[in-house]
Amino acid sequence: MIYFKNTGLLILLIIGFIQCSEIYEPKIDTNTKALVVEGLISDGKGPFTVKLTEALAFNYDSLWIVKFVTGAKISVFDNHSNEFTLDEIGSGKYVLPSTFTGIVGNSYKLHIETKAGDIYESNYQKLMPPQQYDNIRPVFTSQEYLNPKKQLKIATGADLLVELFKSVNSTDTLPLCRFDPIITLQLTYPTYIKDTTNWHWINNYWQNFSVNGIDNITSDKSLTSTAFINNYSLGFVPIKMSSYGLGADSLLNSYFYLRISHYTMNRESYRFYKSANAQLEITGKIFDPITSQLIGNMKCVNHPEKKVLGFFEASSVVKRAYLVKKDQFKDFIWLEQVPFEDVPLFGLVKYKVWDNKDVPAPKNNPDYDSTMPYWWFHN
Repeated sequence: MIYFKNTGLLILLIIGFIQCSEIYEPKIDTNTKALVVEGLISDGKGPFTVKLTEALAFNYDSLWIVKFVTGAKISVFDNHSNEFTLDEIGSGKYVLPSTFTGIVGNSYKLHIETKAGDIYESNYQKLMPPQQYDNIRPVFTSQEYLNPKKQLKIATGADLLVELFKSVNSTDTLPLCRFDPIITLQLTYPTYIKDTTNWHWINNYWQNFSVNGIDNITSDKSLTSTAFINNYSLGFVPIKMSSYGLGADSLLNSYFYLRISHYTMNRESYRFYKSANAQLEITGKIFDPITSQLIGNMKCVNHPEKKVLGFFEASSVVKRAYLVKKDQFKDFIWLEQVPFEDVPLFGLVKYKVWDNKDVPAPKNNPDYDSTMPYWWFHN
């Protein structure tokens, strides 16, 4: 009897759920435009740029048509009423004066006036004191990854470990940091083009890769009584070019140039990057974040209903650069610290070499002087 009673109750519940269900069709405005703001200033070397684009959502999957926003008037204000005007340099990019450098302890806000008369502003962003870290300890290891053909592969390389916040007292506010490691592959092709004279050409090439798939940010709270973090991983650097999809390692002479930008953020910047990471780590659970939850620090002053995306960041920075080297006979990797130099995203250099060893190379030859950037080889 109890069995039939429970079964009947279950059937009634199912019928009730079916009757109460209703298809929800959200109303989506596919013509909604949004200004997208990308800007960063620091206490490091400039010039600093602000990029403006306009995004137009055209379907439910949040795919975007992007166009550059030109003709805007942009300024940065500090908390001492100083104004710094940006110049437009094209492709939606605006640059601060080369003499501008952020001052630790000051706060800065971004002010934008578009050609349409809309005024956008950020909150004031405080520039926090920079944090230092001990020398990096590269540990030889391997990691699995999916290649472009969705095949599971194993890459050998270095896990970059550091010690953080050794000098921070437990009573101090825990610093909030993010690391942006970029690896530059510097490739020298062994083949060359012979000239009809006593010259030959060598083609050289470089390309940049981000070490981490998402922003590498420290935790906002310590699980111990001190702020000290031991063996914090900055990321994994594969040591073979085949791991980067650039062909066989035996065909190229390779140089791995690692640049690490270490930013110390204020709490608002930290919340933004943490939310961005949550977007990229979606696992399909019911409480996963959606795109609309990624809120920046920009707002439209004269038309609050207008949407604006992006973030204006003020963070102090410490920059270091290294050559990554591997022992030819042992599973051992070490780093050699070298100058930190800006490197284009992509480059190709033709290097003209003088062949005649018995005769000095001609002087004032523009082709001969067009050598590789001086950071290419670090001897």
